[in-house]
Amino acid sequence: MKKLSHLSVLAAVLCAGSSAYADSGFLNRVNKPYISLNAGMNMVDNTDFNFSTTTNVENEYDDGYVITGEAGYNFGKFAFIDNVKLGFEIGYLQNEIDVHNIGGAAQAGSTGDLNTLTFLANMYHEFDTGTRFVPYYGVGVGIAMVEADGFGVSAAPTALD
Repeated sequence: MKKLSHLSVLAAVLCAGSSAYADSGFLNRVNKPYISLNAGMNMVDNTDFNFSTTTNVENEYDDGYVITGEAGYNFGKFAFIDNVKLGFEIGYLQNEIDVHNIGGAAQAGSTGDLNTLTFLANMYHEFDTGTRFVPYYGVGVGIAMVEADGFGVSAAPTALD
C-alpha cells in the first residue's frame, strides 16, 4: 500500500457553537481542558489521472463518512488575544468508489476505497456574548495520509492498491 501525504493549511472559518456546560457563564470555561467528538458526511471530488498520454481515468466516489476527535485547552487570554482555545485533532474519512471511467466509458464492477487519516493543530478565537451561544473562528494546519485501496474493475480487481 502506497500512501500519499500532503500538507493542508485551513483558512479561517466563521462558525458558531453552543456551550455544553450546565451554566451559561463564559468565564467558567476558561483555563480548562476540552474534548470534542464529531461525525458526519464526507463528499470527495472526482479524481483524474492518465495511464498514458491518451488514456484518461476518472474516479467517481460515493459520499462517505468522517469521524474526528479533538482534545485541547481553553487558555482564555493567550499572548495578546482573549478567549483562545488550542487543540489537536485526529480524523478518519472513508469513501468508496462509485465508478471508474476509462476514456470516458464507465467500467462495470468498479471497486475501491479511499481512506484518509488526518492530524490537525487548531486554534479558535471565541466571542463572549454573555449567553450559551458562542460564535468563534478558527485556523489550523495539518497533514493527511491518503490511501487508495483495492481500486480496480472485475477484470483487474486490484489495479491500484
